[in-house]
Amino acid sequence: MKAATMRAKHAFLGSIRARTVAAFSLFFTILIAIAGTCLAGYIRKDVEGDADRLIGEIALRIRAEISVEHEPATDRLIEDEERVSGEKLWMAVVDAHGKRQYASPGAPPPDKDPAPDLWRTSRATWPEGTVYIGMDWRREAARLQVLTTGIVLFSAVMFAAASAGAWVLVGRTLKPIQDLSEQAQSAAVATEHVRLVSPSDDTEMVGLVATLNELLGRIEDVSSARGRFYAAASHELRTPLQALSGHLELAGSRNRTEEEYQALLQEAQSQTRRLVHLTRDLLVLNQLEAAAPGAYETDHISLADSVERAVQSLQDRAASNGVTIGLSIQNADEVEIVAPPTHVDMVVRNLIENAVKFADQGTTIQVTLQTLLAPELTVFNTCTPPAEWNSERVFEAFYRPDPSRSLATGGNGLGLAICKAVCDRCKWQIRVVPSQGGVLAILSFFSELRAVD
Repeated sequence: MKAATMRAKHAFLGSIRARTVAAFSLFFTILIAIAGTCLAGYIRKDVEGDADRLIGEIALRIRAEISVEHEPATDRLIEDEERVSGEKLWMAVVDAHGKRQYASPGAPPPDKDPAPDLWRTSRATWPEGTVYIGMDWRREAARLQVLTTGIVLFSAVMFAAASAGAWVLVGRTLKPIQDLSEQAQSAAVATEHVRLVSPSDDTEMVGLVATLNELLGRIEDVSSARGRFYAAASHELRTPLQALSGHLELAGSRNRTEEEYQALLQEAQSQTRRLVHLTRDLLVLNQLEAAAPGAYETDHISLADSVERAVQSLQDRAASNGVTIGLSIQNADEVEIVAPPTHVDMVVRNLIENAVKFADQGTTIQVTLQTLLAPELTVFNTCTPPAEWNSERVFEAFYRPDPSRSLATGGNGLGLAICKAVCDRCKWQIRVVPSQGGVLAILSFFSELRAVD
């Protein structure tokens, strides 16, 4: 029970609605406290000012009389007393010895000055005595206290009303988000095709739903590609395994001659080698896609050296396939790029090797390295591209534009996928497109580069 209460508390405090209302309530409380304090202070100052002005007027007139007559006339004091009583004030007259000669009902004792928090006073003096004019401030203080209490109660009511209004308003504002969340939770994910509908016509909500639907579309595409990858990987792994198992079973089915065993072992070795290469390429592809940024150490790589090594290592294979490799380096023999060395060698070799596999016999593969805005490698091989060419799917793992040709060349369909993974990680751009009776691969290096000293 306690754990459930704690979870509910954390869920409440973690909600946008609660935090927004709390922030608004805090701001409103500070604002209304400042406003109430200023209002109460203004009213108190105004009441005190009125009282002081009233008392001061009478005291000023008596001072004027004293300055002229040196002693206020008795009839004038009686007239002032009548006005003081009419204004609900009090007046007291004391002689030079401090003895009270006259006092209104409720006047303070004359032997000491009235306390300012109990009475507000003014005085007029002459040699023979002093006249005190004052107001019993206790009544006004009580009224001001009642007024202050009223302001506090009004502020509390306004605070409660504003907080309740904010809670309702924020709830109505966030209601489309809650509806969208419920819609997403109830979506049938088994179909892998989930699209959300905007719960309101608000521009922000429509834009959010459109963005989420784009994200869901990309996730759906990735999921479909991974599904095809797993299915193709299973098929590719099963083929050499079945062939290897079949040859082993065939070898053990009866006694055979040494030549027959040699032929079976060679075929088993061929299937094993194919399985090893396939597994290696799968591991490389997985490492490229799963590695964190900065997982590979970079170095200054000479592109010309890397391309020349790749061409040299593939010359024998090109000759066995009946093709030649022509290399041209233009304005790039003194250019280095900063990248992982294995990545550069891997992508260059795979592109040229892929061209060797599919080039028509008797043709020349044209490998060109040049520097325009950035270093660019192009590999062209003469062949007959498939009628339905898809420049995006050629980079999918195990995708073969011409399956029959791929089986004849022994490719496993991972070469271009590895090239694409390398380029995505290194921020390079790669394209493979049909061009003038063949296929042209274009690799542009956009990473940091420098000229060799």
